[in-house]
Amino acid sequence: MRYVLLLVVIQLSLSALTLEEAIEELKSNNLNIQIAQQNTSASQSKLSKKRSSYFGSVDLLASFAKYSEGRTLEPITPPITSSIATSDAITSVGVAYKVNLFNGMRTLNETEMEKLSVSIAKAKENFTQNEQIYITQSIYLNILSLQKILSSQNEYKKALQHLKVIVNESVVYGKKPQLDILKIESQIHNIEDQITLLQTKINISKSKLSLIIYGSFKPINTLEEVELSVMEPSYTLENLPSIKMTHYKLEKTNKAYKNTYSSYYPQINFQASYIDNYGDGNKENVSSAAVNLQWKIFDFGAREDGVELARIEKIKSTIESKQSILEYENRIYEAKEKVLQNQQLVRSSKSQTLVATKIREIEALKYNEGQSSINDLLFASADETLSQSKFIEAKYKLLESQFYLAFLTKE
Repeated sequence: MRYVLLLVVIQLSLSALTLEEAIEELKSNNLNIQIAQQNTSASQSKLSKKRSSYFGSVDLLASFAKYSEGRTLEPITPPITSSIATSDAITSVGVAYKVNLFNGMRTLNETEMEKLSVSIAKAKENFTQNEQIYITQSIYLNILSLQKILSSQNEYKKALQHLKVIVNESVVYGKKPQLDILKIESQIHNIEDQITLLQTKINISKSKLSLIIYGSFKPINTLEEVELSVMEPSYTLENLPSIKMTHYKLEKTNKAYKNTYSSYYPQINFQASYIDNYGDGNKENVSSAAVNLQWKIFDFGAREDGVELARIEKIKSTIESKQSILEYENRIYEAKEKVLQNQQLVRSSKSQTLVATKIREIEALKYNEGQSSINDLLFASADETLSQSKFIEAKYKLLESQFYLAFLTKE
């Protein structure tokens, strides 16, 4: 029997989910990360499409026309003779090539903007992954914290049940009143309610963890413990994904402003075609090549308004960029202060737990000697359990704040 229990314990320890394993599952299955990856792929496809537009397009042409009277199969050119092929039903098949030669650098600017869109998408993907990792860490730690508190509550329940047995013996011999038993039972019921609430929170948190790391609902049994870390993160502000996104967005707005001036330049296009016309058993080919220029010289101020609007957006984007960077720096500062605060709370709650335990021990001695009531002992016991819960919460809050700081400063 001993060996069977040992094998069960070993099996449970082997199947325990570690935080590192949870993060690896997250990277493979998380839906938010997958969406961010697809957004990056879409941005890269748009960039490729824009680059391909440099070379124009080749179109296959085909048509059939029926006329009320005969038409020539090719344009009439001197010298005009009576042998020109005509038909009232003409079939045309050919190919045409079109390409823009100049458009005021619009295509080049739009390509640069698409490059920035790719950079934004990649930074967003990196940020999303870091964010989802932190969320996973937070949920994971919350489960561990709740489980530790649940264990503490169960131990408290056992202690009350043991106390009830001892007090019951005193009641039998008339040393303690029956009311003390009722008060202990009332406290046990309160603890059972707390245990139920804690177990429900654990189940819900495990469901959330499963959804975020697996992308579906899978059972999660035991979690591996996580050691506290006090490492100070090393980072360069300009390399952080959120800051990169801010800079890329500002650059994109600047490019959009610059691109508005392309409307003041002419559009130059090149087109060439080769077409075979068929009718009444005859065939004629028509080929052409042309360069077209179109230059808008007056549009009643529409271009000026477009440039002014882009200039305003550029100024607005510059201000928003500064604001975003300052707010992010402040988030990092607050995160560092939270770590320091939680370190102090851990030390404080540990001291409170030691004091509460000592008080409970003293109250137990006083109650056994008849120098205090059961209320004093139950209050001291509850205070000790509450202090233990606060200490557990403080330890995991400290680790969570460290993970949050690591998330904000991860390059």
